[in-house]
Amino acid sequence: MNLGNRNGVNLNLINPYYTSNEKAYYYLDQNGDGSANSDEVSHQTLDNLFNGGADTTTDSNRTITVDANNGTYTIKLPTVDELKGLSNIQSFLGGRWAGVGESTYWTADRSDSPEQHALYGLRSWNTYYRDDSEKQFVALEVDFKSNAPDAPPLSTQDLVRLQTTQISALSTTSLSAISPASVAAIDPLDISQLS
Repeated sequence: MNLGNRNGVNLNLINPYYTSNEKAYYYLDQNGDGSANSDEVSHQTLDNLFNGGADTTTDSNRTITVDANNGTYTIKLPTVDELKGLSNIQSFLGGRWAGVGESTYWTADRSDSPEQHALYGLRSWNTYYRDDSEKQFVALEVDFKSNAPDAPPLSTQDLVRLQTTQISALSTTSLSAISPASVAAIDPLDISQLS
């Protein structure tokens, strides 16, 4: 799915993985070619995306929201610990994201040194620290909420009225006389009258 260009980042997200606790992770296909090759970005680019150029951290400033496709997407840069939870997944085929691409991914974890963030190796299970100017691959957690209004629940009174209307419409005809044409002739219930 492509969520457009945001602060210089092409949010083209591919190869989703859904965890058992209902989190969805996507690979950032920055160059938009549909594969997980040549998509490295610097951490400074991620800082621009999430925090207006200031450092992203594990405590805050690692989430953005994007309105698109009749909904709201919350996009989060994972921490080392969150990526560790993915490194044991069989479908990652030895640490490669969905079977393609490379194995080290930027995280929101900062180093004690200025201008450095942690990388997590899905294949090696190791944490590395690199300068923010270095380019690496990116995995993002994505949550979607639809903007479509939820239908209000029917009250008990509405359900009784619905049952009564349908039963009375069918009971005016003997069972032997019911045909597809006679069922089609029954006026549909106008649900706008339900309270």
